[in-house]
Amino acid sequence: MKTQFTFSDPNYKIHKLEEIEKINSREELYNFFWEIFRSYKDQIIAFCPHCGDERRMEIELKHFDDDRNPYRYSMGAPHGTIYPNNLNSTKEKKSIAVSKFPIILKCTCLQCNSQVITLIYLDANQKLKYAFLYDTYTGAITPNTPDEIKYYLTEAFKCRAIGAYSATVAMYRSALEWLMYLNDYKDGMLGKKLNNFFKDIDNKKAPEWAYSIPKNILEVIKKLGNESIHTNNGNLSIQDKMDIDLIHKIDLAFKYILELAYEQPQRLLALSEQFNNI
Repeated sequence: MKTQFTFSDPNYKIHKLEEIEKINSREELYNFFWEIFRSYKDQIIAFCPHCGDERRMEIELKHFDDDRNPYRYSMGAPHGTIYPNNLNSTKEKKSIAVSKFPIILKCTCLQCNSQVITLIYLDANQKLKYAFLYDTYTGAITPNTPDEIKYYLTEAFKCRAIGAYSATVAMYRSALEWLMYLNDYKDGMLGKKLNNFFKDIDNKKAPEWAYSIPKNILEVIKKLGNESIHTNNGNLSIQDKMDIDLIHKIDLAFKYILELAYEQPQRLLALSEQFNNI
């Protein structure tokens, strides 16, 4: 049972789960969890695929070699702004906490109770690795997203969950090509489809939603998708830019595009039908 007390720390902030994917050292990992669990608030912000957006989640340490949570204060919870100050104890806890793997975390959405299980482990080279297991895989899809686009966005989310970012970008490219295809841009490969799409925008013949989409977003998704699957003249370093920050940007782009292309028209149609009965 959790200790109940009033906690006030002006420096405390709720971290995002995505921050963990940027952590490369055990000490950084320890400090990250220290910030979370020291408050006993045990909350984190994470993407909830069921809600389709970031949500506050309760975070629990579900598996560790020791039954005790090593990120708690050894002398109990802090009260107000007063903390136990035992540096030796802190150092001892740190040496223990950064040496025991795997670590399993359970994050539960405070809005819908959907869960994210995070596995933190060491690979054969003793490097930190992360995997995220969700009880549903939806990614950037919206309620009215066509099945063909939904399929590839779901595949992108699955790749993202295990840190396969280049594969994630390749799936985004396929989702973009289906978006073009379903809007009657069917000739050629994605490059030609986009060129025809842009020409129709210039000639005022494109779908209504197209005029609100910056062209560079679509061009960059295509370019990144091509780079993710091609040899790029032997330059493997191009894959380095395909990190979690880039994935989040593409996610946001697709949410925006799908909102304009499929959600807003449906809401307007539903509203229009209500007015037919007046």
